[in-house]
Amino acid sequence: MKLQVLDAGSGYSPDPRASVLLEKYLQGDTTSRYTGRVKVRKGQILVCGDIEAIPFGDKTFDAVICRQTLEHVDDPARACAELVRVAKSGYITAPDEDSMREDIRLGQRLYHKWLLRMWPHVTYGNHLHFFPRELVLSLPKSGYSHRAVIMYWIDEFFCHVHKDASQWHTIP
Repeated sequence: MKLQVLDAGSGYSPDPRASVLLEKYLQGDTTSRYTGRVKVRKGQILVCGDIEAIPFGDKTFDAVICRQTLEHVDDPARACAELVRVAKSGYITAPDEDSMREDIRLGQRLYHKWLLRMWPHVTYGNHLHFFPRELVLSLPKSGYSHRAVIMYWIDEFFCHVHKDASQWHTIP
């Protein structure tokens, strides 16, 4: 039995292990208006849809892959809830803090809306924290050079969207 894997926000180079690719900005059959032609492999299905309202039923997928996507969404809490709703487990990545700070300082990659930090919790599992782009330069550095978010989850994870920097110091 083949695992059902969703690549949420697949972009032009989707994960080869994914059976379904979810891309929000399709123009035509296989072209994204932002990333160009999506490299759909044999057996993969490309679906136009939004990560904040994934067009599949509860626990449709064994796993979801979400690479370099959550920093772009309008409503990260909704996007995270959708990932947990449609999949039994998942893998998430997001840009590292150092490159995010440099992009903001230079006025680049304005489409990045959030800085993500991961906070593992012994009892409750992983937590993702989202801080608005506008706050990033005012936040103290984490002390970890090139600390990207790489998170695996099973069953669920939690996220918190922060409107200010007041809780930054409590997040490792």
